[in-house]
Amino acid sequence: MDYVIMKEWELLILVSKSNLKPAEDERIKEIVSARPDWREVLYQGTTHRLLGLLHHHLKRLRLLDWLERDLGNLLSLHFAAIGEKNRAYYGELQMIAEGFRRTGVRAALLKGPLLAWSVYPEIETRYSNDLDFLAQLSDVNRITEVLNELGYVQGIVDKETNEIVPATRKQKIFHQMSTHELQEFLKPSKSRLIERFAVDINHSILWGGRCPYTIDTAALLSRAVSVKINGEEVIRLNAEDCLLQLCCHLYREATMAHWIEDSRDLKIYKFADIINYVERFEQDINWIQFERQVRDTGVSDLVYYVFHHVVMLYGDSTQSDALRSSMERLHPQDLTFLEEYTLEDGERRRWQRSFFERLFDTNRVLEISAGGAREDQFESVKKGLS
Repeated sequence: MDYVIMKEWELLILVSKSNLKPAEDERIKEIVSARPDWREVLYQGTTHRLLGLLHHHLKRLRLLDWLERDLGNLLSLHFAAIGEKNRAYYGELQMIAEGFRRTGVRAALLKGPLLAWSVYPEIETRYSNDLDFLAQLSDVNRITEVLNELGYVQGIVDKETNEIVPATRKQKIFHQMSTHELQEFLKPSKSRLIERFAVDINHSILWGGRCPYTIDTAALLSRAVSVKINGEEVIRLNAEDCLLQLCCHLYREATMAHWIEDSRDLKIYKFADIINYVERFEQDINWIQFERQVRDTGVSDLVYYVFHHVVMLYGDSTQSDALRSSMERLHPQDLTFLEEYTLEDGERRRWQRSFFERLFDTNRVLEISAGGAREDQFESVKKGLS
């Protein structure tokens, strides 16, 4: 790698992992004692959603006292706020899961709330802005009934009034057919930390539009398993399918133009989700079965893209031999796609800057300013269907 990683960035990459080696702990101590530029740490830590993990590891290593007092207090307040936010969402999860069980809906919990409980060291170290479930379209009516009973409405937030405007039938159909999910379910919150609760019902782990792949949602749900999250029984994808879903999610958002234009593409926490999940569940994953499924569904390049960048980001600290071995077995002949992104019309374009240059520079959006597909354009089409 010919790109120099600033010590501030190195610190954030180190703390993004749940479990660190002794040598990595020592390196964190060296960086903190060298007085890094905390302005850069705070900015990058915020945009990559790593401040909770930063606080966790600094506290674990008894380094918080090395920081300026007000800075340490800020990290502690952020840590506590994310904990309260996650607990509020777990309260919603409890009611939703009970409603799904009562009505016979089989919906698998995905991403943030699942990982915060099962992969990360404390629930304050991984947060998200919604609850995500995977379900079949045949269950839409029952899902809607359950969420409506709990006060949720499928709608859009009016940017002028900040109120939830119920979506029209045309808007719901357009969103369902154009994306991998239903129109978002929203509910006002009484919490001062959460303006409104949001629930996303995904009907695919891929994406809508010109997605060239197909993965059967019914098959994924048939293999899903029951687990306890915060004392509540919920459904989650099995070990292999959960890893596949995380890979699809990361690849979609890292390579699609409208995610890049909204600066939501390259986020370290998404790569951390992969390595932390694998290191936690490596022994539970049937890697032969996982790779067979990846090849059968034609997503080998997609998974290789994710594994390649995880190894690039974490280097020797990638403790999973299984991930490295799987990556080698999935190695494609043509690696051109590793430096490409995709426009809305399916056209692929090549990045002019390297992965690390883009990772820490939000101005990467300027490189694709022509020909992209912004999320607000998509929303304007939906709004016109009212």
